[in-house]
Amino acid sequence: MKKTVTYMATGLGIGSFSYVLALISVQEVSVKMIVSVLVMSALIGLTAMIYEQEHITVSYRGLLHMVLVCGLVAGMLAFNGIFNWFAIIMTAIIYLLVFSTSRYMMK
Repeated sequence: MKKTVTYMATGLGIGSFSYVLALISVQEVSVKMIVSVLVMSALIGLTAMIYEQEHITVSYRGLLHMVLVCGLVAGMLAFNGIFNWFAIIMTAIIYLLVFSTSRYMMK
């Protein structure tokens, strides 16, 4: 239970920070948007638990996590009525850059 809460809290922290950065150019934000981003962030934090599954290769864990993250982002965007493919593609590109960089630095 403690590990689950830790993963959710980490997801909330990263998601909240990312959302604040994304909102720099936006003037109107609804409570619905804020709540959906917080829920999505917590769920993304939970999906990071996939990295604890050592019987799955690191590359496959990264791919699976990226698909889950992109799916959650797409769901949040659709829920808020602002879905667009560009945002999903950018999410995947950013994810791949971060994943590749972290893999490179760990070697």
